[in-house]
Amino acid sequence: MGRWVTLERVRRQAVREGRPDPREMEAEITAVRRRVRELEKENEFVGKPAPSSRRITTTPAV
Repeated sequence: MGRWVTLERVRRQAVREGRPDPREMEAEITAVRRRVRELEKENEFVGKPAPSSRRITTTPAV
């Protein structure tokens, strides 16, 4: 129970000083990291060239 009390004191101190709640900050950081991973995956997908439907090879005229 000592850890919970310490965390609550830190949270209340932050609120008194006008700082954001540490738990809210941690949740926001987690959400932002998740979104960055999603965007990196999308970016990786978009950056790959699309395979063409058919490749036409021409032989040089002799």
